[in-house]
Amino acid sequence: MDSSDFILLLARQRSGTNPLRDVLATHPRIFCTPEVFHNEPSPSAELEVETNFFNFLEQHPLGTVKRSISMEAQGRLFLDFLEYLRCFTDKRYVLVDVKYNSTHHLDGPWREIGAQPDLFRLIKRNCVRVLNLTRRNALRSHLSLLKANLTNTWTVESGASGPPPDQQVVVDTPEMLHVLRICHAEDELIDRSFEDYDPT
Repeated sequence: MDSSDFILLLARQRSGTNPLRDVLATHPRIFCTPEVFHNEPSPSAELEVETNFFNFLEQHPLGTVKRSISMEAQGRLFLDFLEYLRCFTDKRYVLVDVKYNSTHHLDGPWREIGAQPDLFRLIKRNCVRVLNLTRRNALRSHLSLLKANLTNTWTVESGASGPPPDQQVVVDTPEMLHVLRICHAEDELIDRSFEDYDPT
Protein backbone atom coordinates (compact mmCIF):
# COMPACT_ATOMS: atom_id res chain seq x y z
CA MET A 1 0.00 0.00 0.00
CA ASP A 2 1.35 3.43 -0.96
CA SER A 3 0.54 5.74 1.96
CA SER A 4 1.28 8.80 -0.17
CA ASP A 5 -1.92 8.04 -2.11
CA PHE A 6 -3.86 9.01 1.02
CA ILE A 7 -4.69 12.64 1.76
CA LEU A 8 -5.85 13.71 5.21
CA LEU A 9 -8.23 16.64 4.95
CA LEU A 10 -7.66 18.50 8.21
CA ALA A 11 -10.13 21.20 9.15
CA ARG A 12 -12.12 22.82 11.91
CA GLN A 13 -15.86 22.21 11.97
CA ARG A 14 -17.87 24.59 9.77
CA SER A 15 -14.95 25.25 7.42
CA GLY A 16 -16.50 23.99 4.18
CA THR A 17 -15.29 20.39 4.07
CA ASN A 18 -18.59 19.04 2.68
CA PRO A 19 -18.68 21.26 -0.44
CA LEU A 20 -14.95 20.74 -0.98
CA ARG A 21 -15.38 16.95 -0.83
CA ASP A 22 -18.31 17.18 -3.23
CA VAL A 23 -16.11 18.95 -5.76
CA LEU A 24 -13.07 16.70 -5.30
CA ALA A 25 -15.19 13.54 -5.51
CA THR A 26 -16.10 14.42 -9.10
CA HIS A 27 -12.46 13.83 -10.08
CA PRO A 28 -11.97 10.38 -11.62
CA ARG A 29 -8.92 9.66 -9.43
CA ILE A 30 -10.11 10.92 -6.04
CA PHE A 31 -12.33 9.09 -3.55
CA CYS A 32 -13.54 11.06 -0.52
CA THR A 33 -14.64 9.62 2.79
CA PRO A 34 -17.05 11.36 5.12
CA GLU A 35 -15.79 12.38 8.57
CA VAL A 36 -14.20 9.13 9.85
CA PHE A 37 -14.06 9.99 13.57
CA HIS A 38 -17.74 10.87 13.87
CA ASN A 39 -19.00 9.44 17.17
CA GLU A 40 -22.54 8.99 15.81
CA PRO A 41 -22.26 8.13 12.10
CA SER A 42 -25.52 8.52 10.23
CA PRO A 43 -26.86 5.53 8.27
CA SER A 44 -28.50 7.98 5.87
CA ALA A 45 -25.15 9.57 4.89
CA GLU A 46 -23.28 7.74 2.14
CA LEU A 47 -20.57 5.44 3.60
CA GLU A 48 -20.53 7.29 6.92
CA VAL A 49 -21.18 4.11 8.91
CA GLU A 50 -19.02 1.86 6.74
CA THR A 51 -15.89 4.07 6.80
CA ASN A 52 -16.23 5.04 10.47
CA PHE A 53 -13.06 4.53 12.52
CA PHE A 54 -14.89 3.38 15.65
CA ASN A 55 -16.85 0.74 13.74
CA PHE A 56 -13.56 -0.42 12.22
CA LEU A 57 -12.00 -0.48 15.69
CA GLU A 58 -14.70 -2.79 17.05
CA GLN A 59 -13.62 -5.45 14.54
CA HIS A 60 -9.86 -4.91 14.88
CA PRO A 61 -7.76 -7.22 17.14
CA LEU A 62 -6.17 -4.16 18.80
CA GLY A 63 -9.45 -2.35 19.28
CA THR A 64 -10.14 -3.47 22.82
CA VAL A 65 -6.67 -2.54 24.10
CA LYS A 66 -6.12 0.62 22.04
CA ARG A 67 -5.49 2.95 24.97
CA SER A 68 -2.65 0.90 26.45
CA ILE A 69 -0.75 -0.21 23.35
CA SER A 70 2.62 1.05 22.17
CA MET A 71 3.25 3.74 19.58
CA GLU A 72 4.37 1.01 17.20
CA ALA A 73 1.03 -0.77 17.60
CA GLN A 74 -0.81 2.53 17.18
CA GLY A 75 1.07 3.00 13.92
CA ARG A 76 0.00 -0.45 12.74
CA LEU A 77 -3.59 0.36 13.64
CA PHE A 78 -3.39 3.59 11.62
CA LEU A 79 -2.04 1.80 8.54
CA ASP A 80 -4.61 -0.98 8.90
CA PHE A 81 -7.36 1.63 8.91
CA LEU A 82 -6.01 3.28 5.77
CA GLU A 83 -5.79 -0.11 4.08
CA TYR A 84 -9.38 -0.80 5.14
CA LEU A 85 -10.51 2.48 3.54
CA ARG A 86 -8.74 1.45 0.36
CA CYS A 87 -11.24 -1.42 -0.10
CA PHE A 88 -14.03 1.09 -0.84
CA THR A 89 -12.57 2.34 -4.11
CA ASP A 90 -10.33 1.63 -7.07
CA LYS A 91 -9.45 5.32 -7.43
CA ARG A 92 -5.82 6.16 -6.80
CA TYR A 93 -6.25 8.84 -4.15
CA VAL A 94 -8.28 8.51 -0.97
CA LEU A 95 -9.12 11.73 0.85
CA VAL A 96 -9.93 11.19 4.54
CA ASP A 97 -11.91 13.85 6.42
CA VAL A 98 -10.53 14.47 9.94
CA LYS A 99 -11.53 17.43 12.10
CA TYR A 100 -9.04 19.16 14.40
CA ASN A 101 -10.94 18.20 17.54
CA SER A 102 -10.86 14.50 16.65
CA THR A 103 -7.14 14.17 15.88
CA HIS A 104 -6.51 12.68 19.35
CA HIS A 105 -8.17 9.31 18.69
CA LEU A 106 -4.88 7.60 17.86
CA ASP A 107 -3.04 8.94 20.91
CA GLY A 108 -1.47 6.55 23.35
CA PRO A 109 -2.16 6.75 27.07
CA TRP A 110 0.21 9.70 27.65
CA ARG A 111 0.67 12.97 25.79
CA GLU A 112 1.72 16.42 26.98
CA ILE A 113 -1.25 18.77 26.93
CA GLY A 114 0.31 21.10 24.36
CA ALA A 115 1.99 18.42 22.23
CA GLN A 116 0.94 17.53 18.72
CA PRO A 117 -1.42 14.54 18.41
CA ASP A 118 0.22 11.18 17.68
CA LEU A 119 -1.83 11.14 14.47
CA PHE A 120 0.41 13.91 13.12
CA ARG A 121 3.53 11.85 13.84
CA LEU A 122 1.96 8.89 12.05
CA ILE A 123 1.05 11.07 9.07
CA LYS A 124 4.65 12.26 8.74
CA ARG A 125 6.22 8.86 9.41
CA ASN A 126 4.17 7.30 6.61
CA CYS A 127 4.36 10.22 4.14
CA VAL A 128 0.59 10.72 4.06
CA ARG A 129 -0.37 13.88 2.23
CA VAL A 130 -2.16 16.66 4.14
CA LEU A 131 -4.69 19.19 2.89
CA ASN A 132 -5.33 21.71 5.66
CA LEU A 133 -8.55 23.59 4.96
CA THR A 134 -8.85 26.83 6.89
CA ARG A 135 -11.65 29.32 7.17
CA ARG A 136 -9.89 32.63 7.74
CA ASN A 137 -12.72 34.13 9.78
CA ALA A 138 -12.94 32.00 12.94
CA LEU A 139 -15.86 34.09 14.18
CA ARG A 140 -17.93 33.00 11.18
CA SER A 141 -17.09 29.36 11.97
CA HIS A 142 -18.23 29.86 15.55
CA LEU A 143 -21.50 31.53 14.51
CA SER A 144 -22.12 28.79 11.95
CA LEU A 145 -21.66 26.15 14.65
CA LEU A 146 -24.08 27.98 16.98
CA LYS A 147 -26.68 28.09 14.21
CA ALA A 148 -26.17 24.43 13.31
CA ASN A 149 -26.60 23.42 16.96
CA LEU A 150 -29.72 25.59 17.24
CA THR A 151 -31.41 24.30 14.08
CA ASN A 152 -29.91 20.79 14.06
CA THR A 153 -29.11 21.42 10.39
CA TRP A 154 -25.52 20.55 9.51
CA THR A 155 -25.56 20.43 5.73
CA VAL A 156 -27.69 21.76 2.90
CA GLU A 157 -28.22 19.35 0.01
CA SER A 158 -26.93 20.52 -3.34
CA GLY A 159 -29.75 21.53 -5.64
CA ALA A 160 -31.82 22.89 -2.77
CA SER A 161 -33.84 25.95 -3.76
CA GLY A 162 -31.67 28.76 -2.45
CA PRO A 163 -29.97 29.11 0.94
CA PRO A 164 -32.03 28.43 4.07
CA PRO A 165 -33.33 31.49 5.96
CA ASP A 166 -30.73 32.97 8.28
CA GLN A 167 -31.13 32.07 11.95
CA GLN A 168 -30.48 34.64 14.66
CA VAL A 169 -28.37 33.46 17.57
CA VAL A 170 -27.47 34.91 20.94
CA VAL A 171 -23.70 35.13 21.38
CA ASP A 172 -22.11 34.72 24.80
CA THR A 173 -19.19 37.13 24.50
CA PRO A 174 -16.79 35.50 27.03
CA GLU A 175 -17.45 32.08 25.48
CA MET A 176 -16.91 33.49 22.00
CA LEU A 177 -13.57 35.04 23.00
CA HIS A 178 -12.54 31.73 24.58
CA VAL A 179 -13.42 29.86 21.37
CA LEU A 180 -11.45 32.35 19.25
CA ARG A 181 -8.39 31.89 21.49
CA ILE A 182 -8.69 28.12 21.06
CA CYS A 183 -8.94 28.55 17.29
CA HIS A 184 -5.79 30.65 17.30
CA ALA A 185 -3.92 28.03 19.39
CA GLU A 186 -5.11 25.25 17.05
CA ASP A 187 -3.91 27.15 14.00
CA GLU A 188 -0.50 27.68 15.58
CA LEU A 189 -0.21 23.98 16.48
CA ILE A 190 -1.09 22.88 12.94
CA ASP A 191 1.40 25.36 11.47
CA ARG A 192 4.19 24.18 13.80
CA SER A 193 3.41 20.52 13.20
CA PHE A 194 3.60 20.68 9.41
CA GLU A 195 5.82 23.72 8.68
CA ASP A 196 8.69 21.58 7.31
CA TYR A 197 6.63 18.62 6.13
CA ASP A 198 6.87 17.63 2.48
CA PRO A 199 5.61 14.11 1.69
CA THR A 200 6.70 14.24 -1.97
